Amino acid sequence: MWNPAESEPPAGEQDRITIACLAHYAGGKTVFGCLAACPQLEVFQIASAGFEHALPSVPEGVAVANARGVHDSRAAEITLARALASGRQLVDFFDALRRQTWEPSFGARSLADSRALVVGYGSIGEAIVVTPHTDETDKLVDTEVLLAELESTRLFAALDVTDPGPLPTGHPLWSVPQCIIVPHVAGGEPVRAEVLWRW
Repeated sequence: MWNPAESEPPAGEQDRITIACLAHYAGGKTVFGCLAACPQLEVFQIASAGFEHALPSVPEGVAVANARGVHDSRAAEITLARALASGRQLVDFFDALRRQTWEPSFGARSLADSRALVVGYGSIGEAIVVTPHTDETDKLVDTEVLLAELESTRLFAALDVTDPGPLPTGHPLWSVPQCIIVPHVAGGEPVRAEVLWRW
C-alpha cells in the first residue's frame, strides 16, 4: 500500500509498478503526477464511473480503467430519494421539523403522475435518469435557464453536480425552493485512499 498524495513510491518499487488502483479523492493531479513517474505503468484503475478528469494526466500508452457499474445502486438510491424529496415537499417538511412547527401541505405531486426524460443510458443511466460527462454533454443544462425554470415553479431539480461546482456561497441555486443540492456524493463509497499496485 502506498499513498502517492503523501510520498514518492517506495524505494526500489517505482520501476516495478505496472498496475495502480486509485481510490476516490486521493489527491488528484498530484497523485496522477506521481503515477506518471512509474515507467512500467500499464493500467491506471480509477474509482469513479467518469474518467474524463483523469485522461489529461495519464501517460501515453497507459490504459485507464473506470469503475463502470460500481456506483449504480447507490446513485439510483439517492436519485430516487431526491426525486421523492423534491416532489413530495419533504424539504419543506424537514425545515418545519427543525423549526418545530406544524405546517401541513397537500399540494405535492406524485412521481407516479410525473414524466421523466432519460438522457444517456450507460450502467448508471440504466438504473436512473443520467448521462455521462463528455465533451458532447458538457453544458447540457444551462444553470441560468435551469434557475429561471425553478423560480417559475414549473420544475423541481435534485442536483448532485452543479455548474459552477462546487457551488459558491450566495449562489441563487442554494435558496430556490424547487431545488435540492447534494455535494457530488451520489455514487460515493467509503474506501481507503491508498493506491494498490501490482508488479
